[in-house]
Amino acid sequence: MLQEHDQKRQQVLDYFFERARNARSMTGKFGLAVKVSQLKADLKDLYGLSQAEVITNLHYLIDRDWVEEIQETKQVPTKSGILIPSATKYYRLTAEALDKMQGGSVFRRESPFAGINIQATSGNVITVGNDNYVQAGREDLYKKLSELRAGIIDSSLGVDEKLAAVVDITALQDQLVKPAPDRTVMSRLWETAEKAATVAGLVQLATTIHKGLTALGIS
Repeated sequence: MLQEHDQKRQQVLDYFFERARNARSMTGKFGLAVKVSQLKADLKDLYGLSQAEVITNLHYLIDRDWVEEIQETKQVPTKSGILIPSATKYYRLTAEALDKMQGGSVFRRESPFAGINIQATSGNVITVGNDNYVQAGREDLYKKLSELRAGIIDSSLGVDEKLAAVVDITALQDQLVKPAPDRTVMSRLWETAEKAATVAGLVQLATTIHKGLTALGIS
């Protein structure tokens, strides 16, 4: 029998799963991803969850990589003709969560760490989701890079630009697993990823990541 907090988390997941199953678009009223305001309203109507219960369990599911936050950025013109970036946050199930709720998929990527005894690291390497690992103390930076990757995927960049940025961001995350990451490689990877982030309107997130990289000695 599920404990009360797990029951509420399951209700949130069930809601996201039904949206994914019946989605007509990526965002919007019948979209795969949902704004937090609509999430709160729908879960109150469906299960009687309070706003605090929704936010608490949403935060937990994001940290566990069951749900991901994506950001849609638009350029809004002012009366003077200046374009101001306006960002809207949406939430949806991760591919990993869909795999688990649907019973798996042949398209699921095998962990690159399969066969390695992670426990042998004496706690220096920690888990940040499903089969994702990072050196202790770098988990926040790893998660911010995941946010950036999701934001770029959902941006208006061209396919080639998205692919290049996603590959470099993933390579950056791979470096964070190493006890001594290659700073020269990371600097080069971040240079191209940061340019894509700027064009995609993800400047604030890129600035936060840049500070984290600087703390590791990466310029």
